[in-house]
Amino acid sequence: MGKIGSKIRRARLEKNYTQEYLAASLQIGTRAYQNIESNRAELTVNRLIEIAQLLDVMPTDLLMGGGQIILNSKDKLNSDFEEERKVYKEEILFLRELLKDKLTEK
Repeated sequence: MGKIGSKIRRARLEKNYTQEYLAASLQIGTRAYQNIESNRAELTVNRLIEIAQLLDVMPTDLLMGGGQIILNSKDKLNSDFEEERKVYKEEILFLRELLKDKLTEK
């Protein structure tokens, strides 16, 4: 896996996240997370994607050689937030209607 661990570490530090925070977010132990950053653990593609999402970087940024890690732009984050907000709003409306239907059945 080469230097992926050091790129993950650099991105984590840029976000001011602790190893403990990332480990908890990934639902793994701190030692297991430390092994990722020190390149002592093999990463699955799914785990790499999870880490990239937590750090707001593209998985390819962690895989590519050289260069600086590019964090998502504020506009991209706002756009993603708005999309998620719409989905949650639709889910809430659906659940309200479902609950209303269930309550009127009785």
